Amino acid sequence: MLKSLRVFSKSANSETAAKANGLLDRFEDATTLLMLQIALTVCAPLENRNKSLQAQSATLNGNYGMPQAAETTLKKFQRLHKVYAFRRWRI
Repeated sequence: MLKSLRVFSKSANSETAAKANGLLDRFEDATTLLMLQIALTVCAPLENRNKSLQAQSATLNGNYGMPQAAETTLKKFQRLHKVYAFRRWRI
């Protein structure tokens, strides 16, 4: 995606180039990348569940453990967030 934005930022169309430059600046920012990674961590188990439920070949057996797997992943992330927040305010 970053490669595409770099190409568009050098395009002849000034409006497209301006928008691409703005997005490129935003996506190259470390904070934005970190937030996207966190969002991916949170949404991935839910997206997997969604894909599994929409699959034509899905079985009840295969879907049975999905809610618990998603819950486990989200609880793990929640614990990590609490530890990080505690450490941040403790400094």
